[in-house]
Amino acid sequence: MSKKRVRIENRVFRSHVSMAHLSVAAAVAAAIGAPSIVWAQSADATLQGNATPNTEVVAQNKETGITRKTTARADGSYILVGMPPGLYTITNGSKSVDVRLSVATTSQLDLAQAIEEVVISGKRLIETRTSEVGSIVSAREIDTVPAITRNFLEFADSVPGVQFTVDGQGNTSFRGGAQENTNVNVFIGGVSMKDFVQGGLSGQSGAGKNPNQGDPGNPFPQSAIDEYKVINSNYKAEYDQVASAAITAQTKSGTNTFKGDSFVTYTDNGLRADTPAELAATTAGNPKADAKTYEWGVSAGGPIIMDKLHYFAAFERKSLSLPNVVFPSSQSGLTSAQAAALLPAGVGAEFGPTTNPFTENLFFGKLDYEPSSSDRFELWNLYRDEKQLAGASGQTAASAATRFENKNNRITVRWQHFGDDWLNEATIAYQDATSQPDSSSTNPQYVYNYLVGTGTQQLIATNGGTAWAQFANSQKGTTFEEVFTLNNLHWAGDHTVKAGIKYSGIDLKYQDAGQGMQFNYIVDPSGTSAQPYSATFTLQNPGKSNIATSSDKQYGIFIQDDWKIDQHWTANIGVRWDYEQVPSWENFALPQPIVDSIYGPYSATDNSVTYAQALALGGINIGDYIGNGHNRSSPKDQFQPRLGLSFDINGDQRHVVFGGYGRSYDRNIYDLLSLELTKSALSEPTVNFYGTTTPDGVPYGGSGCVTAANASPGSCVAWDPAF
Repeated sequence: MSKKRVRIENRVFRSHVSMAHLSVAAAVAAAIGAPSIVWAQSADATLQGNATPNTEVVAQNKETGITRKTTARADGSYILVGMPPGLYTITNGSKSVDVRLSVATTSQLDLAQAIEEVVISGKRLIETRTSEVGSIVSAREIDTVPAITRNFLEFADSVPGVQFTVDGQGNTSFRGGAQENTNVNVFIGGVSMKDFVQGGLSGQSGAGKNPNQGDPGNPFPQSAIDEYKVINSNYKAEYDQVASAAITAQTKSGTNTFKGDSFVTYTDNGLRADTPAELAATTAGNPKADAKTYEWGVSAGGPIIMDKLHYFAAFERKSLSLPNVVFPSSQSGLTSAQAAALLPAGVGAEFGPTTNPFTENLFFGKLDYEPSSSDRFELWNLYRDEKQLAGASGQTAASAATRFENKNNRITVRWQHFGDDWLNEATIAYQDATSQPDSSSTNPQYVYNYLVGTGTQQLIATNGGTAWAQFANSQKGTTFEEVFTLNNLHWAGDHTVKAGIKYSGIDLKYQDAGQGMQFNYIVDPSGTSAQPYSATFTLQNPGKSNIATSSDKQYGIFIQDDWKIDQHWTANIGVRWDYEQVPSWENFALPQPIVDSIYGPYSATDNSVTYAQALALGGINIGDYIGNGHNRSSPKDQFQPRLGLSFDINGDQRHVVFGGYGRSYDRNIYDLLSLELTKSALSEPTVNFYGTTTPDGVPYGGSGCVTAANASPGSCVAWDPAF
């Protein structure tokens, strides 16, 4: 998928408020204060400006002691890169100032002017000249703004053009603009958290569901997020696999002072109102579902070696009892109590309020080590484990819902090596993420249908999950990334040039459905039939597999130049290229019997038109989509320019007009690429049983299978309890 956008904007700046106004012709407005911008995919900050020529500029983090140094050039300009966000003391000769640098920003600090004008303890520096469109979610917002969940992405809902939603079952989802959830990407500590199988954020597709439905779990411990940046549009060339909003987040690190915190939240039946469905159920004599919900967590960080080695760890647990109600179809005309009286013992007891329990354990641990001002090492691990019951509501009892377990394990190692005018960053990231149903989901399902006129209405399904809810996916592999930054290039201004390459080798797996059985029983005013009238079997065809696998290979390369032309003009020029190999899709050959059918007669009564010709009448050349094992290759033309230009009218960062153009390609998610592999793997034959009678003694059978006399061969058989 590609995305193009041209945007020209004028920003009005006010204290603690950023307002973006779209315009075709640039307008200018004046005020004081504070929008926020980003010049890097990584969560690190950049500081630049002017100082006394040929003197040393030193930045020291006041909380961790880490130090960055550079020498101002002959014209007085300087730049410091690769700085973890935080509170710094900036020193140039006898001048010193405390400033706070935000996540993934490039900020301006002029040390050559009278420094008294900017000496405010902990002043947050803001950069206004950029082509990117977005906002920062600060640590203060995360700590103080009320939220429904502890999903750190919820605070992005305050950013224009971004939507975070929570449905009645606690499922959360995040999207940007008019794009689907699958097109967002989140970078934590500079590492992409993309779900390669179903799109969007890894682990947020829930219990094998469409990712647009979301998941009740949190992707990352909120207590381990320091701050993050939401970019709506015109992101730089280092951002990949995104065609919607991009988020880059900074994780917390330990400091020279031991710090820790904890939290507990709790809700039970006495602290919440009945849902509308529960109100109806309690009126019928059923109690409200026992829905206790609690979350708790602890985090702590501190020094191991002062100014050099620090640790941080966080653990959060979420336990939800999501309330719902099981009830007969309203078209049956029966209440839950009336239906329960007609069903076998124990089945009717599954009507009424129920819960879909969900539990999650989240752990994050991090070590950061700076043996000198030239090197920084980071090691962090995220482990996530979820268990969930999905689907208990309406005519599906808890015993027929599907139980899923989701696991996500990520380990990242990062090394930054600094020179006076350059920075090299090397990252190795391992991931192992799975979502799959447990074995209880394959039990036979019993469906009880009430006889209404000549048709039926479902009362309840029990005992096992449907085969079509047994989605499963996994992605496992390693990513290598190398990024090199030059920050002392001069030609018609000052240039900061960043270039990088990335390779990922990921094993993908997707299961579209599983095997299972469903038996249908008839119910009438006298009770339930003794034997089923039909059964549907979901079976794997010989020589086929309902699980698609592929060894995915992803390549990316980019270069970008942040060009400060003068005090007024800034240009952001970049391009990236991505390439991906998906062997299971490239090597797929459509079975010959299907090919023959496509190019065979459109109907049994008309041999003059083939099915392919009928499709062509609608503008579809079906031959473009038929794989023969040799005619497919991955696209090699995914070049993505990212361009931006800003004009600071007075050179004081108060009146800035900017615009940008960019193209971005998101990946083709694997659950769609694998459908032609899995859809032919399963058959779903229905067997009708003759000899079934309603409790009133009236013969009944599916598809006319009432007695042995009218049973057509192959479609009707006698019921055998061995089935």
